[in-house]
Amino acid sequence: MTSSPKPINFGLPGNVTAIIAKVENERTEAEVAEITKYYKENNGDLKKLNETLANAKKPRPADPKIAELEAGIKDAEKPVPEDYQLAQLRKDATLSEQQKSQKRLTAAQDIAWAIINTPAFLFNR
Repeated sequence: MTSSPKPINFGLPGNVTAIIAKVENERTEAEVAEITKYYKENNGDLKKLNETLANAKKPRPADPKIAELEAGIKDAEKPVPEDYQLAQLRKDATLSEQQKSQKRLTAAQDIAWAIINTPAFLFNR
């Protein structure tokens, strides 16, 4: 009996000792795997390194500031609704371009408006 908090290590198990006693070239793959398994299970430094590696591979929590910025980008990518006055101006410009190509019709309309707006026509009609 002992008051030690850790178990007492009496050395390597019999199967591992027998495998290590063999020449390295004469060991089978199963024996090499058994030695490797024993080493991985009983090496404290390796366990700490594996735990550190596992913690490093864990995904980081999402940053709320990045989520906020991504939401702002999505809002900025939305198309801007077309202004009513701008749409009307574009429509008027298109009609003006069409009217410029029809010179005879434009001249006839100008003459009609001139006659309609004369004081004599307005007085008589």
